[in-house]
Amino acid sequence: MTQRHPRHRRLIASGLGACLSLAAPGLIGVHASADAQAAEVDLPPAALESLFADPLVDFEARMTALEVTTWQDGNARMMLLRGDASLSVGAYGFNGSTIVVRIENQSIDAGTVRHIAAWFQDAQPVYGIGSTRAGLQPRDGRNPLADESRQPGLLVTASTLGKVRLDEPGSFEQVDRAPAEHSAVIHQAMQRLADHRRALQRPGLLVPEAEGLSAATAIRKQRRRAQIEEEQRRLYDAVPGEAVADLPQVPEDTEDLKPDQSILPARGVVAYAMDSWSAQIGDEETAVSLVGDVQLVFEDFRDGRVVTLRSERVVLFVANDDEADPFDAGVGQLDAGALRGVYLEDNAIVSDGTYTVRSPRMFYDLARNRATLLDAVFYAFDARRQVPLYVRADSVRQTSATDFLARDARLTTSEFATPHFSIGAGELSFQQVRRPDGETGSFFTARGTTLNVGETPVFYWPELSAYGEDSPLRSLNARYSSNSGVEIETTWDLFAMLGKTRPENVDAEFNLDYLGEHGPGIGTSGRYDSRNNLGEFRGYLLVDDSGEDEIGGREINQEDEIRGVANVRHREYLPGNFELTLEGAFVSDPTFLEAFYPSEAAAGKLYETSAHLKWQEEDQALDFLATTNLSGFVEQLDELQSQGYYVERYPELSHRVIGGSLLGNQVTWHSQTSFSQLRIVGEDDTPGDRGFTDAQSLRFFGITANQSFSDRLDAAGFPDQSVRRFDSRQELSLPMASGPLDITPYVVGRLTAYDEDFVDFGNTDGDQVRLWGEAGLRLGTQFSKADGSAQSSLLDVDGIRHVVEPGATVFLNGSTIDPNNLPEYDDDVESLAEGAGVKLGMINTWQTRRGGPGRERTVDWITLQTDLVFRSDDSDVETDIARFYDYRPEYSVGGDHFYTELLWMVTDTLGVAGQLTHSFESDRVAQWRVGGSLDHTPRLNSFVSYEEIDVLDNELLTWGFGYHLTTKYRLGFQQTLDFSENDSRQIDLVVDRQLPRWTLRIKVGFDEIDDEQTIGFTLIPDGRDERSSVFGF
Repeated sequence: MTQRHPRHRRLIASGLGACLSLAAPGLIGVHASADAQAAEVDLPPAALESLFADPLVDFEARMTALEVTTWQDGNARMMLLRGDASLSVGAYGFNGSTIVVRIENQSIDAGTVRHIAAWFQDAQPVYGIGSTRAGLQPRDGRNPLADESRQPGLLVTASTLGKVRLDEPGSFEQVDRAPAEHSAVIHQAMQRLADHRRALQRPGLLVPEAEGLSAATAIRKQRRRAQIEEEQRRLYDAVPGEAVADLPQVPEDTEDLKPDQSILPARGVVAYAMDSWSAQIGDEETAVSLVGDVQLVFEDFRDGRVVTLRSERVVLFVANDDEADPFDAGVGQLDAGALRGVYLEDNAIVSDGTYTVRSPRMFYDLARNRATLLDAVFYAFDARRQVPLYVRADSVRQTSATDFLARDARLTTSEFATPHFSIGAGELSFQQVRRPDGETGSFFTARGTTLNVGETPVFYWPELSAYGEDSPLRSLNARYSSNSGVEIETTWDLFAMLGKTRPENVDAEFNLDYLGEHGPGIGTSGRYDSRNNLGEFRGYLLVDDSGEDEIGGREINQEDEIRGVANVRHREYLPGNFELTLEGAFVSDPTFLEAFYPSEAAAGKLYETSAHLKWQEEDQALDFLATTNLSGFVEQLDELQSQGYYVERYPELSHRVIGGSLLGNQVTWHSQTSFSQLRIVGEDDTPGDRGFTDAQSLRFFGITANQSFSDRLDAAGFPDQSVRRFDSRQELSLPMASGPLDITPYVVGRLTAYDEDFVDFGNTDGDQVRLWGEAGLRLGTQFSKADGSAQSSLLDVDGIRHVVEPGATVFLNGSTIDPNNLPEYDDDVESLAEGAGVKLGMINTWQTRRGGPGRERTVDWITLQTDLVFRSDDSDVETDIARFYDYRPEYSVGGDHFYTELLWMVTDTLGVAGQLTHSFESDRVAQWRVGGSLDHTPRLNSFVSYEEIDVLDNELLTWGFGYHLTTKYRLGFQQTLDFSENDSRQIDLVVDRQLPRWTLRIKVGFDEIDDEQTIGFTLIPDGRDERSSVFGF
């Protein structure tokens, strides 16, 4: 039968900060409140020879108290510590109101062993002592363990070669015998120690030979042994040995956290705790059964590796070796290398600090270095992205300290047993690795994978490979549109879908969509950014589009068309201050970008195929540029509305000097010189191909809807052959000061030569060389005044500093060729202004202090810019919305006008901005807009803006708000009202629901222009950053 013994805690270690055996009296039948007895306690002597004796350590023991009384009890020194008493051995310590201490000495070859026994009337672990206290921080100066760890009648024992020190007691008294007034406490302590030592002398029932047992006992032993062996075989059969052996390895840029290490530390010692135990000796190994809240700690002191195991029942298989004693690590210590196996059942938990595994049954075969875990739950945490990882599997096999193989597994970032979203896998391997950035993570490879919503698989893929915290599904968007029907868009991790490891600093996505009437779509996009290069790419294809593009009220029907886009950009940083940029772009048809990538169509970087080699050093740069257009039309709206055609360069060579110094830094020199071979490319598409009516085409392009853009160029006399052009612009400026006034006169000279006379375009004189020049003067100053008495709690004003910056620019420029008689290859070369002009401007800035004590800062409370521009009559004043560019007045357009801009930070939660342009040529406000935003509370914010653009007859009011309803729900609303049409142009309503590790976004939209109503949802995993161009455009 199994021998019961008093519950005790054992920490067996060699090199721990301290090693203490703890026992709670309530578990052995001796209560802390027992009455004192006059009879002396029969106390067994302390010894190192017992199997479960205290481990021998070499650490100093320290004690202190307000009152200390000491006396001799035979060969033992007794001490009574009262009032704020404490005792510590190495890194472990306890305190209490009263401590009874007994110290006995034993001589061994290594020196004098001091057996210390301390009984605490009310023990409490000392904060900050011991590895188990790591990571605990006090709250409000209070020990966070105080409420839950105070133990009445706690016994602490230790055997040490170190010294015993008494630190500065408040009072010290040495007496001949135990103080009578404290006899009850002392007797209770000695009785507790006696029970503990007697329990150690009854370690368990060791069964050396089966024939010495009764028949019934022998049968029970054989049955139990057969059960254990059968359980081992069943565990081994649960996971096929080579089921996933050929799956891809972890990325080359990662490092296995513990390469080639055994599943449990094979050296060092084992610490344990349990309620009862028994041992059964066999021919080759001994089976030690531990029962009741069993805790094991494997610790390898050489590399600091620690693995803890907990379960209700554990069987240790210890090798019987005549030449090696498993307890050679020290008296009472178990050598980890002597263990052949560990079997755990009933709520087994294993952890090494980087991962935790729960399972009802586990078996660790240490001889063959493998472990099997049934119905296991694996948990790890990614510190870099603050995302957890859970793996639930029918069976898991561990093959090293960091390698796991699972069968019938589910991978998720949710702690729920049935997560909202998970990845299922028939076969799954995962490893604990260290990334190049030093953070730890899990890398997994899976076969037979499914994307599950709850318990339902909704998508299948043969193989995935990725970091555990990186969801292969980047986003899922489903919506219904009244124009195109049901649309489903999914974005996936491309490397994970291919079962490949992702290279360092590379990210790639794969799109698999169904776009209603536009049919199925597939695509890919990605980016990379390393020390010497960076780039991005995107491709998308609609294989059978029979839908209708509805763009700003225009309708373009597609008839089973193959449509798509491809765009690649790469930049390489070369030695010698060289930089190479390569781009390639192709779009299938004129409206594809407008329909599917509207932001790219409206304001994206120019789509072109080009090569650009640049050298730059200090203030000088050399450029080689070659460009062409593969699409055969202008892809983007800004180019279509400005030039309306594309200009090829093959090539263009240029040299630039920016802010060079001459004459001992007295003169500033700007230079820009280029030689180019250029060709204007006319498009064969028509405005009708883009959905424009005749009226719209005549208004915007000056041609009918069925005329091609190339016909318009031919009619205007644009050359269809290539033209060589030399252009050089030189600017000299002389900055100087006169008192507080900054004065900068400047002159500009420009020579532009062509090998074409452009007579057909209107240059009737046939001049092939244009001379252009400008002279001007810039004036500016600044002065300020402070008023510390200005105060307003309403406007959040604490003193005001007013800064005034008046300035003026006067210029006169002229050209030998009218810019209207030159085809425009570049608007900053051919389309240069002529005539004279002056700009009078002023910037007023009012500053104030904000923030509480220690957080004070200066903010620009109000900034008001006002500009008044006058142009001579010979200037081109036809532009509807005038703009002035102070740094180069020749780029300015429009006539006399007034411009103002206001930025007002009313408070830290309310901001207002506005701008206005008034044209004196038409005596009308060309455009104006005003808007503001307000943070009502940390959970509620709102905004409103209004704008009018005269030439477009726009009168638009946009307003909206965002509201955090709860920690899980967010609400967003936006509406645009068109007062010129007395209608609501667009309404968008967004609701975010925070799921475990995901965000569910529901969106409802009404678009009056396209006559479209939409409703849909989007799923986005936590930790996914918004993508942006690495080039900054």
